[in-house]
Amino acid sequence: FEELKDIDDSVVVNLLFKYSKIKPTWENVLVGFEKNNKILNSEIISYLNSISTSEYLSKIHMSTKKINNKYIYNELCIALINSPIITLESYGFLIKAIPFWYESFDVKFLSDEKINLLIEYNKFNPSINSYNFLKENYNSKNILLLEKNVLIYREWISNLPIDSDDLELILISKSIL
Repeated sequence: FEELKDIDDSVVVNLLFKYSKIKPTWENVLVGFEKNNKILNSEIISYLNSISTSEYLSKIHMSTKKINNKYIYNELCIALINSPIITLESYGFLIKAIPFWYESFDVKFLSDEKINLLIEYNKFNPSINSYNFLKENYNSKNILLLEKNVLIYREWISNLPIDSDDLELILISKSIL
């Protein structure tokens, strides 16, 4: 199927995802997400965990279009980022298509490896709040964010809570200073 938007029956939509019988587009994923009460169910996750699907989708950026002053893909993006059952390989592909920055995520669901990918693909807003979130929840990932955005953080360095462990990691870093 090219487009799911004309199919009203969520059971049919889920079967199409389960057997990968739909064209991989973010519009189709959004339709499935919305028809399942904004949940990434097992059929959609299975579809997204297919490497060919996730790699294909990684090359298509989601729209930043707004309806009623809300980004239409934002809830889907947050669900993707926080999904504990998307494989690491598919996760790395899928997050490339997310057009937004965030300052924090649900720590219950994100492994260190997924946090590394979020930093690598610039899904953290380079802000003091993001730095603090990582410092409080993920050992030394705040320094990884600092390395990735060194020019931005240089302006705020005096406002960052840097302890002796952070200072040592900054001094060891080849990309800071």
